[in-house]
Amino acid sequence: MPLEPLSNDEWVNDVTTHLGKSGATLRSKANDRLSAIGSVCPRSHRGVPVEYDISYNDTGNVVRGYKMTDLMTTCLWIAICMEVHCVNSLMYCIEKGPTEEGMEVMRKTAEASTDKYRQLSLPLRDPPKKLIVIPGSNLMMKKALDIPRMKRLVEEGCVIKPHPITNGLDMANLKRIFGEKNVLKPTQALYPLIKSAERLWVGGNSESGIVAMMYQKPYSIIGSNNGQYVPTYVAFYKAMASVPSNLTDYEKLGALFSHPESGLISIFHENPEERIKQFFAQYDKFEHRR
Repeated sequence: MPLEPLSNDEWVNDVTTHLGKSGATLRSKANDRLSAIGSVCPRSHRGVPVEYDISYNDTGNVVRGYKMTDLMTTCLWIAICMEVHCVNSLMYCIEKGPTEEGMEVMRKTAEASTDKYRQLSLPLRDPPKKLIVIPGSNLMMKKALDIPRMKRLVEEGCVIKPHPITNGLDMANLKRIFGEKNVLKPTQALYPLIKSAERLWVGGNSESGIVAMMYQKPYSIIGSNNGQYVPTYVAFYKAMASVPSNLTDYEKLGALFSHPESGLISIFHENPEERIKQFFAQYDKFEHRR
């Protein structure tokens, strides 16, 4: 059965789209900065759709679609829905290395980025040094959590940061499994926690690992998808781990900001429309067919 659209205009910053995805959890006004980039991103390329926030993985050499998602309130990421080719494109950019311009764009992006959702809780006086960032209820129902590993990490002093769209029942289960003192409120702002943490563990569906790289924090990927979903950033993290390089993760991320083939577009890139055109051009050698 085909996926039913949540809105007649399912795209970044469409209010109905985000109500369907996030319910009563409101997005930050800081996301409004992305509308200008979203307006120049095509809804299709060579007859196949560019879809917002939908992940799937086709195999072979026939391109059937692309995905676009927003992250950090400052960036859009466009990717081909073919993991092998997506990873190869990202590795190509990393191997080229960062440019001075790309590093400057990343520095500006780091300064301007903030939580995607409105967070209501007051800052913690004693923020945790070891942080596990987990997905919301939409992925918990698909068994995205690696509970045994999380238990071991909590025993070692880690604290869990639930996603803002975690429902009350899942919050109660998290507290039951891991102990109430080890589970933060879902409304706790994430970015101050990442900045003060010494190490993070994040899921392949989370942009938090990218944020950790940007703030030069060590991170590990944690999760268990059991084949029930395609994590949004799985190709991103695979590429970062696959390139043998003397570059740090911070410099590798700078390389992705440097080269348009990565599909990463910041509000601080001077010509996002041209960058988007160059991204799509790399795949024109493949057949495109729905």
